[in-house]
Amino acid sequence: MVDDAADLAALWTEAVEGLQDIIERHNKDARPRLTSFAMKSLWYYQPERATMWDSYAVVALNYQSRTRHLSDIRTADIAEAFLADFDTLFTANAALIGAEIADV
Repeated sequence: MVDDAADLAALWTEAVEGLQDIIERHNKDARPRLTSFAMKSLWYYQPERATMWDSYAVVALNYQSRTRHLSDIRTADIAEAFLADFDTLFTANAALIGAEIADV
C-alpha cells in the first residue's frame, strides 16, 4: 500500500501549499504552518484512505513500531514514510483494532 501512502503524501503536500498560499495573501506578516490542519482535513475528506496524523499518532507509531518519525510534518517524503509505516502497523493489527472498536 505504499502507492496509497505516496498518493496521500502528494495530496497532503498540495493541500498544505494551497492553504498556506491562501492565508498568506490575507496575512502579509507571516507564512502560516498548517500541516496538521491539512492532514486532518485530508482525513475528513478521505477517511478510508487517510490517517489522522498528529503528534500523538507519531508517538504511538514510534513506540509500537520502534520507528523514529518526527512530529513535525514538513515534506511529502516524511508524510509518505509515516503513512506507509502506519498502514503496515494497522494492517498487521486490523483484527485486534476491529474487535476493540466494534462496539463504538
